Amino acid sequence: GVAGIVREMPNDFIDTHSYWQHPSFPHVSWDSNDWFIANTPMYASETGGEFNQLVRYRVAGKPYTVSEYMHPAPNDYQAECVPMLVSIAAVQDWDGFYLFDYGMDRGENKISGYFAIDSNPAKMALLPAMARLFLRGDVPPISSTQTSRLNSSNINSVISLVGVEIGALRPKVEIDAHTISTTRYTQEFRHIPESPSPFSNISSIILKSPLAMTWVAKPMGSQFYVNSRRSEVALGDLGGAEAKFVDWKVDIKKGGTLHDFGVLTLTSLDGIATPESKSLLLTAIARAENQGMNWNESRTTTGDKWGKGPTIVEGLTGTCTFSTKASVAAVYALDSVGKRKMAIPSALKDGKLTFSLSSEYKTVWYEVALK
Repeated sequence: GVAGIVREMPNDFIDTHSYWQHPSFPHVSWDSNDWFIANTPMYASETGGEFNQLVRYRVAGKPYTVSEYMHPAPNDYQAECVPMLVSIAAVQDWDGFYLFDYGMDRGENKISGYFAIDSNPAKMALLPAMARLFLRGDVPPISSTQTSRLNSSNINSVISLVGVEIGALRPKVEIDAHTISTTRYTQEFRHIPESPSPFSNISSIILKSPLAMTWVAKPMGSQFYVNSRRSEVALGDLGGAEAKFVDWKVDIKKGGTLHDFGVLTLTSLDGIATPESKSLLLTAIARAENQGMNWNESRTTTGDKWGKGPTIVEGLTGTCTFSTKASVAAVYALDSVGKRKMAIPSALKDGKLTFSLSSEYKTVWYEVALK
């Protein structure tokens, strides 16, 4: 809470942690057979899920990191974790983040628990694309900012009255999924001894500029988009929908996945915008889980029956159409280490490249090579 920020203010940077639907243990902590998760998606959270809190901890003038973050397995929607974290970190101008955790070398080719990503394609398969998005600066910070100025002179007495919940210090600021994608949040503390109020004021700088991110969270048909032309993301309720960008689109088959949920990322590997790029990586994934996981009827726990390896993946089925200036094109399904394993049928005509995503290719990675 806010006491944590006060504690960290003398430091070189501010840091915090967060987990979407961390497993709950109703009787004994960390009982491997007695736990549950809500198993719902964060992209459908109208309040912005964990990011409703995380954006509040950015302090003006201080670097900001999130050194633990995860959408723990075996959540059906865990593939949303990496693209949402990285994209929001980019537009909110955060400085670093860490997934908790990579894992331990158990010699097992399966998802080994709630947090480890080392054998979890729903996390690992998205890292090549999202690392480029963040490290290349493909998605710029939002230009519209809102800064809450808080009176630090009486912060301890305020905490004693309202508690440590940081939202209690910012009652005038409404944060939800939409505003997280359109407004960059910071706060600053000022010493104002003559003021009895914890608040100084709230300032906003609203600049009209193209927005790279769109987050629409609603009871039906929630979607999260990033469009930067070098790194692009679509995730959410994609089944039966058209994921449409400036230079490409994907028509996703209705009923092709368990919840019609899916994640798509398109990455320019040579750093050139999609129509001129000679090398593109398309990632398409829905779910990942072990074979024989013993889900209960409500899909809220597997107890200690996590199943066996190798991990299996639910991919997406649909038709991709790209705008390109290339005269020659080839599309490849890649294997688990990113090597070409087969060419897949494609058609290039009148500046449009068309090919299909299909489970028969047994991949979540497609390479588009252009000349």
